[in-house]
Amino acid sequence: MKKPRSASIPAARRQVEASRSRLAHLYDFAPVVYVTLDRLGKILEANLTAATLFGIERHRLIGKSLSKLVVASDRRALRDHIQRCFGDRVRVESELGFAVRGRPTVIAHVVSDPFVTTDGTVTGGKTTLTDITALKHGQRLAIRARDDLLTFVSHDLRNLLSGIHLTTEMLLRGARGRERRKGWDQLERVRRSTQQMQRMIDDLLDVASVEAGRLNIQPGSHDIRRLCEDALGMLASTAMEKGVRLQLELPGGAFAVLCDRQRVLQVLSNLLANAVKFTPLRGTVTLSAQRTAGTVTITVVDTGTGVPAALRDQIFERYWQAEATAHKGRGLGLYIAKGLVEAQGGTLWVDSPQQGGASFSFTLPLAAATATTLDRGAAAGAAAAAGRAASPR
Repeated sequence: MKKPRSASIPAARRQVEASRSRLAHLYDFAPVVYVTLDRLGKILEANLTAATLFGIERHRLIGKSLSKLVVASDRRALRDHIQRCFGDRVRVESELGFAVRGRPTVIAHVVSDPFVTTDGTVTGGKTTLTDITALKHGQRLAIRARDDLLTFVSHDLRNLLSGIHLTTEMLLRGARGRERRKGWDQLERVRRSTQQMQRMIDDLLDVASVEAGRLNIQPGSHDIRRLCEDALGMLASTAMEKGVRLQLELPGGAFAVLCDRQRVLQVLSNLLANAVKFTPLRGTVTLSAQRTAGTVTITVVDTGTGVPAALRDQIFERYWQAEATAHKGRGLGLYIAKGLVEAQGGTLWVDSPQQGGASFSFTLPLAAATATTLDRGAAAGAAAAAGRAASPR
C-alpha cells in the first residue's frame, strides 16, 4: 500500500534541508575565500573563510566595497580586474595585495566570474581569493638564493676557471719537442674541459637573465649577409668534420636588421650547431633570410630526422632533450635562443618541411634605414609602373 503523498512531503523537505546544510558547510569552510559582488564591486555574500582571513565579522563584510580591503597600491588593478570581468563577460585572474588586521599584506590569487542572465545582462559576479602569501615569500627566498649562487658562479668560479684556462694555454704554447708531445693530450683535455665549463656557466647565467627579464641587449644596425656569413664560419669546421654541407641563400640587394649582433650570432650558432648535429653524412644545412614589411625572417633548415609535431612546443622548454637520441646536451640552448629572440622583439618557431628535416625560423626588425630605402624603392617602382601604364603604346 502506497504512503499518502502528503506523508512524503516532510521527508523530502528534510532531505532538501540536509543538502542545503551540507552545501552551506562546504561554502563556509572552504579553504578559499568566496564572495559575490554586485556590479559596483560591493560584497553581497561572503563565507566564513572570508571573515577569518580579513578579521572582520561576516555581517560587517556585507555591503563593503572589495576595494576597501585591497592595499592602496592595488586598487587601480582591482578596478581594472572587475571592469574587465563584467565588461567583457569573461573570467579574470589577478594577484592582489589585501590589508588584514594584525598581519602583513596578504597576497591573494583572485579569480572572478560574471553572473550573466539569459538576456545577456551582467548582474554581478562571484570571486574567489586564495592566500598565496607563503608561496610568494618562498619564491622570493628562492630567487634570492638563486641570485646569490649566480653571483658566486659568475664571479668567483668563473675567475678560477679563467685562471686554469690561461695557465693551460701558456703551457701549451711553451711546450717544445718531446715535452710537448708527452703532455699535449693531457693539456688539451684540460683546456677543452675548462672551455666546456665556461660555456655551462654562460648558459646558466643566460637562463637566469631570461627568467628575470634582465637580458643585456644592445641593438644596432647590422648587415644580414655579414651576420649570416659570420655564423656559418663559426660552424664550418664542425660541419666539415661531420661531412655536412653548409649553404647560404639570401635575396638580392643589401639590407640590415636591428639587433644585438653578438646575441643573434649566439642564436644562429645554437640553431646551426643543432642542425649539423642532427643531419646525417652528406646532408645539407641551409641558412636563409627573407625580408617583408618591417621584419626579416631568418631560417635554418636541415635534412635530418625532423621534429614531430607533438614535440614542437616542448623543445623550447628548459632542460628538454629528445628521449630517443644519442645527442645529449644541457637542454638549454633552444630555451635561451627563444629568450634572446623575444628580447629583441622577435619570435622563434619550428616546422618540419614535407621533404623531411627541421626548419627553425625567427624574426627580427628591419633596420630603419633599410626599411626607408625599401619603401622608397617600392614607391619608385610603383611610380614607374604608373608612368608606363599612362604612356601611349
